[in-house]
Amino acid sequence: MVMRSSFLVAVVIGLLFTPSLQAATVDTTGVSSDDGLVVRIVFFTPSDVEPPDGARQRMKEIVDYTQAFFAKWMKHWGYEPDVVLPVNRDKDGFPEILFVKGKHTLASGKYDKLGFANEIKETAAQQYGIPAEGQFWWFFMYKAVETGWGRGGGSVQGGTSNARYFTNPGTIGINDDLASGLLLDISLKGAIHEFGHALGLPHIGPQDGDDLGNTLMGPNNPAYASKKNPNEPRVYLSKAAAAMLYRHPLFTGTTRNRDRMPRIQISDINAAYDRANKRIEVTGKLKPAGVAHSVVIGNAAKRVGSYWQKAFVGKIDKDGSFKVHVEELPKTGGVLKIGMCFNNGAIKGKGNGLGFTRTAIEKPYTFTKNGYVFAD
Repeated sequence: MVMRSSFLVAVVIGLLFTPSLQAATVDTTGVSSDDGLVVRIVFFTPSDVEPPDGARQRMKEIVDYTQAFFAKWMKHWGYEPDVVLPVNRDKDGFPEILFVKGKHTLASGKYDKLGFANEIKETAAQQYGIPAEGQFWWFFMYKAVETGWGRGGGSVQGGTSNARYFTNPGTIGINDDLASGLLLDISLKGAIHEFGHALGLPHIGPQDGDDLGNTLMGPNNPAYASKKNPNEPRVYLSKAAAAMLYRHPLFTGTTRNRDRMPRIQISDINAAYDRANKRIEVTGKLKPAGVAHSVVIGNAAKRVGSYWQKAFVGKIDKDGSFKVHVEELPKTGGVLKIGMCFNNGAIKGKGNGLGFTRTAIEKPYTFTKNGYVFAD
């Protein structure tokens, strides 16, 4: 195999050393990181089920498409990565797929519902001599959980995701839209969406101003079609998601310092409604400067489901100051959720954990005749 309101928030969870990275041309074929970290793609079947014909070719198309999708949109938003989701490939360009059989048969019912990810991970790790932890696992399940869907979760330190494998005939084109044709039929958006969770991405809905269709981390295709546009084939990666992934080890090619979390202070955070421009302006300052590159602010507005909640992003200046505009505001109260995108790939706001949803700094607001009002 070829391995190819002002307030102060103090967060104390270790010391961050900013990785020193050399500029590199984006390689959508995927090259391994400095310590061999790659996406671990597992094809799972019950013990008495064989992979279907054409699985190897279809999985190559899925991997190729996924790498090209992230490369395209991260470059589009100005967060061009050094590598894109590295995988091991053979001399013919086929990605390494870890074929794994379960301990039980299809008829046993053990694989009718999700909840056996640890079995898949531990079996794959033992069978292929891979450490079980610290990996990014992408499980495709055939003849298992055929009436359900997927699940994913993780952080910069590792993650897992599950997706169904479909045998619909056809070929996945590298430029096909995720909400049309074969890609729609096999729910490829859902599979990549769940892997996005494994990378640490939260739900992020589409913005009308982007005019790019649905977002990868937004609602599923049927939900988007029923609420917004039944004829919209396009799906894109939001700018906020691109910022969150920019320094992730699967996009930098290095795991250096990914286990070291930042010791920071975020001071002078102020959020105020700008009536003239119909937006909320959020400003603040991060200390020490230089440990994070961007700020992401999610608008958790009331009566807006998580798949539709919008997120906005701003770069952090050299002195640590930042300014972010939260736009497309529904006429309701809610909470602004603030997280930092650190140079080692970590996404967090406050506390001792990781992940945007769990650690975000919260700024509640109410909606009145005077606009959006913050308590402090």
